[in-house]
Amino acid sequence: MSDAIKDLVEIPQSFVKDGTQFFNKCTKPNKKEYLQICRAVGMGFVVMGFIGYFVKLIHIPLRQIVSVSLQQAQHHFEALSLMLYAFRLPFPASLCEL
Repeated sequence: MSDAIKDLVEIPQSFVKDGTQFFNKCTKPNKKEYLQICRAVGMGFVVMGFIGYFVKLIHIPLRQIVSVSLQQAQHHFEALSLMLYAFRLPFPASLCEL
């Protein structure tokens, strides 16, 4: 039983010890390192912005094409159903599953 309690106490102590060692090893970046980090982050923003722009540029025409084709398909489906209804023909079962 005492081993379990000892383990419960030892885990947070080792975590705190490792954390303090990490903070002691960390140093503040100098001006050159800071500018290098800023450039890298800025380039990342620019690259991600261009990727987003090109995805949006491609997405808009594709969405328009899909919506127009769906509207045309719906129009043809409605015309077919009206024509079948006018001639009192049964609606094909295969089209009912669409």
